[in-house]
Amino acid sequence: MTTTDRDPKIESLISSFQELVETFYRIATIAPKIEALGRNAKTAIARTVEQGWFFGWHGSLEDVMVLVDQINGCDHDGIDDLMASYYRREISGMVASLLKKYPDRMGPIQAAAFAHEQIADHGYWLSVPVFLAQADGILSELSKNAKALKSPRKLFADQISRSEDTRDLLHALHALQTSWLLASPDARRAMEANGKRPIIDLNRHVVAHGLTSDYGSEVHSLKAFSFLAYVGLHIPLVVKG
Repeated sequence: MTTTDRDPKIESLISSFQELVETFYRIATIAPKIEALGRNAKTAIARTVEQGWFFGWHGSLEDVMVLVDQINGCDHDGIDDLMASYYRREISGMVASLLKKYPDRMGPIQAAAFAHEQIADHGYWLSVPVFLAQADGILSELSKNAKALKSPRKLFADQISRSEDTRDLLHALHALQTSWLLASPDARRAMEANGKRPIIDLNRHVVAHGLTSDYGSEVHSLKAFSFLAYVGLHIPLVVKG
């Protein structure tokens, strides 16, 4: 009997069996990676937050695993290039998701995204403070704490205490304590007193209060956006489970 002579039901069963085998193979291949993802992600988060970058799990699991592996396999000086390249690809889709999720914030987010993507060099002066301000506002709303960034380790304490997975997924909030990007004046003074030199030259407080005028770059704008995407898309996914 040739293949063309087979009963259609048999053909369907063979096809289904092949798909099942392929599925089991994919699961067997990816399972160890998923098991190691939490541990590897913590390392990746520490490396990126230190340089002012954030990433979340609101995309596909495969994308997260690839990004985590890339971060952990990248040398220290290559983090900016890696993360900037990632957000150049993803920013349009993430902006669309943010606008859908926060329609009341459409004006400032849309304007900042336009300034970043369309005005380019001159637009970064506008996009950086707006991205940071909107992230600050969303985090305050989600945590019901008007001064959320003053004590990030205390945010969502109830959810974190009930679930180790939640604690791992919000690890970047703990890492904020060491992030120059979001450090308060007191925190920056403490870091400097301990001999810690900032890896980045961008700080939310300094920008918001007009204490600097040299923050207008694409990388700084993407770093600010990465924090907005983390706060606006990743954190709700975790705390609302």
